[in-house]
Amino acid sequence: MFRNTARWACVPLAAAIALTLTGCTEPPQVQSAQLSLDGTRIALSFATCNKIDAVEVEETADTVTVTPNGAHSRFETMRLDCLDGAIAQLEEPLGDRTLFNSATNTAVPVMPSLSRDEIAWPYDMDRFTVEQYEEALDEFLTCVEAEDPEVEAWVTQDLNAKFWDFHKEPDATGNVEVPALAVCDERFLAPLR
Repeated sequence: MFRNTARWACVPLAAAIALTLTGCTEPPQVQSAQLSLDGTRIALSFATCNKIDAVEVEETADTVTVTPNGAHSRFETMRLDCLDGAIAQLEEPLGDRTLFNSATNTAVPVMPSLSRDEIAWPYDMDRFTVEQYEEALDEFLTCVEAEDPEVEAWVTQDLNAKFWDFHKEPDATGNVEVPALAVCDERFLAPLR
């Protein structure tokens, strides 16, 4: 009889362990939120170790609700170098609306934008407009892909300005060389700095 009791006692213990392990997932919390200069983007960071890369945004007259894609485990929260970032693009400036994280159902404080003088712009704002810079950026990317057909290049939207990124497969030695970047930069972007 003692053996039967011991055998059945393992079932609740196993169930408790399973519940404990599945209960370790907690909703992703926003570590920081900062508003863009024009108020239409919010840079969000999460301590989720490569599990958040985008957010869904729902807007009403009073609130902006963000839903992060992903969740993290309590076992990962001790890693201090594990922040994920995402940009929430709004249809209208945030204004006095409240930002909510739907994963935790909590309001999130939003830091104001840096001033125009504190932002490192990728072009000379005294001589060129945003539209002129963005047109030159498009021409730069077209140039890079034309000069090196193995390159895929694209524009990325940061908090306050657009930038570029690219991908190219490494050669047989594992190196990635793209001399077209310097050539096209000199032709299209350097004159705007």
